Amino acid sequence: MTVAWPVNSVTTEIDHPSGWKWVPLVDVAALVTGHTPAKSTPEYWNGGISWINLNEIRRFNGKVCDRTEIHISAAGVANSSAVIHPTGTVCMSRTASVGFVTTMGQPMATSQDFVNWVCGPELDPAYLQKALIASRPQILALCSGSTHKTMYVRDAERLRVLLPPIEEQRRIAAVLDAADVLRAKRRQALAKLDTLTQAIFIDIFGDPAVNPQGLREVPLVELAEGKDGVKCGPFGTQLAHSEYRTAGVPLWGIPQVNRHFRTKTIEFLEPAKASELESFSIRPGDIVMTRKGTVGNCAVYPAGFPDGIMHSDLLRVRPSAEVDPLFLSDQLTISRAVQEQIRVMSGGAVMPGINVTKLKKLVVLAPSSASQLKYGDLVRDRLRLREDLVQQQLQVDTLFASLQQRAFRGEL
Repeated sequence: MTVAWPVNSVTTEIDHPSGWKWVPLVDVAALVTGHTPAKSTPEYWNGGISWINLNEIRRFNGKVCDRTEIHISAAGVANSSAVIHPTGTVCMSRTASVGFVTTMGQPMATSQDFVNWVCGPELDPAYLQKALIASRPQILALCSGSTHKTMYVRDAERLRVLLPPIEEQRRIAAVLDAADVLRAKRRQALAKLDTLTQAIFIDIFGDPAVNPQGLREVPLVELAEGKDGVKCGPFGTQLAHSEYRTAGVPLWGIPQVNRHFRTKTIEFLEPAKASELESFSIRPGDIVMTRKGTVGNCAVYPAGFPDGIMHSDLLRVRPSAEVDPLFLSDQLTISRAVQEQIRVMSGGAVMPGINVTKLKKLVVLAPSSASQLKYGDLVRDRLRLREDLVQQQLQVDTLFASLQQRAFRGEL
């Protein structure tokens, strides 16, 4: 016996545990849409009625929405198709962030970007929320549009829900809630750990914007190795898209730097081409910076990675032997003084960007090698702990997915 999704649009019978039944969702919950009052009429807004929009659903996906940033007024409801839904209404986004789900913690209205279910006595709202979240792949498959997915109301009306007895629904929702709390605590631990780097930096060196220790300040180029220690990626004429391969020497770009190389590249170069572009290489210990788009984001190229080549929209800083790469990279990211210099240097009317000449002149702190090493050791310990937590988070997520499948198969 296998139940693929607890919510689906299949019309033929699917096996289910004894005492459970498949029913049209509209038979056990009233389906209601939302609306946006005219934004050109100020008196329709800033009233006392909470109004869920797409920003709220991203914040409260999988949770109870107990507050909103935007409110509408009684006049806004009276003069539009907006509806005040009761507490416990389950609302699901049907346009952007399709399939994100929240449950109203108080009477609220929504925009037209949602389908909302007011549950009847046979259906527990918490169970429906969990069932919809578990069925998101199926829901996405029902949507129209290749680029911008949309679930139309007529498609929502076709949905069916696997319905256990009401007490079993509540038990399933409670078990999954408890498991989700553990996942949330793991995520919170990671978030707190990610703030620790800045605290360590300021504890050892002080706030770079103030430089309370009177540390030496030098142009960035003085901390780099040789004349090509600060280098821009190859120009477009030096590397064509047609030269990209699916294997070979890795070619790295902005997405990988923004994710600190936790995201692997799918672009490679033949060894002969990579050799031709040797001056644009990146090797472990190099600092790689984005120079377009998200200007100034930095990451250290990790130990154990093969030498690669950088895209044209990246800059490389190869620190000298006396400089700890992690210290320098974090200073470029953490220091408000550095970030302000980068902001001024990269100012552009159309597309902000930064070049090698400007980056070489960037003024940075140059503390002793001993203090840099102390900082680097502390942060590397934090990074190892973070990696352990990430692996634990992946394991918890895998276990939760398994628990979710068992719950909707009646195996809890």
